[in-house]
Amino acid sequence: MSFDLYFYKEKNSRFQNKDFVDYLNDIIQYSKKNEEWFYENENTEVYFSFAKDKIEDEEYLSELKLKNFTEIELSFNINYFRPDFFGLEAFPVVDEFIKRFNLFVINPQEDDLSLIQPKMGSLYKSWSKSNKKVITQHFEEFELIHFDKDLSDYSWVYNFKIEGLINEFGDDLYIPKIDYFLNTHLNQIQTSIIWPIDAPIVLPKVDFYLLTETIDDEPQFIGYLTIEQISKKHKMIKKGFKKSGAYFNFRRNLIKKADFEFIDSLPLTHISIGKFVN
Repeated sequence: MSFDLYFYKEKNSRFQNKDFVDYLNDIIQYSKKNEEWFYENENTEVYFSFAKDKIEDEEYLSELKLKNFTEIELSFNINYFRPDFFGLEAFPVVDEFIKRFNLFVINPQEDDLSLIQPKMGSLYKSWSKSNKKVITQHFEEFELIHFDKDLSDYSWVYNFKIEGLINEFGDDLYIPKIDYFLNTHLNQIQTSIIWPIDAPIVLPKVDFYLLTETIDDEPQFIGYLTIEQISKKHKMIKKGFKKSGAYFNFRRNLIKKADFEFIDSLPLTHISIGKFVN
């Protein structure tokens, strides 16, 4: 199930279809095989697409007042059953596309069937509302798992900024990605990062810090710390980063020996980001 949009321009518009295609080519990689621009962020795991597509249902179109408009034969698609931050990342791209070319939109998900020029943020709200509706209807059937929206939004904001942090700090700091996993002891979604203790690091707030140490030129898992333990060093978190070597030489006793029944389950039960919802 997905949320779809179809784009139109005014007949007297100065923009040609080539302008739309060139713009999308500049911001999203095009797949000739699928005839679509598929956006995928490896850090946030958000994805959506624009495609060469149009509405074929003439009866459907006849209900709309399209005399002064021309379909540009492009559509937008984003799936349902996704965390809310999928929309937070996707729809600013859609809003900018509409604004840049003064486009109009048919949104088949809305009860009020019409061609509109949506306000900034309104399409995100439409998708978010529909997403919550289908999630509620199929929550048990699809065995979905709830994850607090504030927590998932925090993780998304951090992961979305990873490229910027890498550009800012270069090789001076290790920039970990926040991962999600199903804690099999608590049966709930939690967050973690990989923390190489022999490298300076940016520290986001997560539930578990999975510690590795380079032994014989290979990273070895040596234990973990919890957010509660890290919070005792709140100034380090607030500052954002600290050389971990100095910290662990001083507080190495905080490192827990691996509970292998639990820790080994982390990568095995690491779930698709689409499995949990807000």
